[in-house]
Amino acid sequence: MDFAHFRELKGWTLDEAASQIKQDHDEFAGVNGSVVSKHERGLRFPTPDLVKRYSEITDGAVTFDDWHTVYKAAREAREAQAAA
Repeated sequence: MDFAHFRELKGWTLDEAASQIKQDHDEFAGVNGSVVSKHERGLRFPTPDLVKRYSEITDGAVTFDDWHTVYKAAREAREAQAAA
């Protein structure tokens, strides 16, 4: 499941999702709603530690493969748009 869909099901805003990521994890202090949005849209791929944290806050519903799928689809869309 992609994180945007998970977040929608939970009713979380981007900032609420960022708060969930940062909760008890000082190493993610720089994560905010804008960062989460860029991950969801495939504009930035989350670091391995952040992929693990997304998995933790979703109880395993969002995996590395889900992030890879989102990133790949976004990259292909950008390439298609550039070729048009």
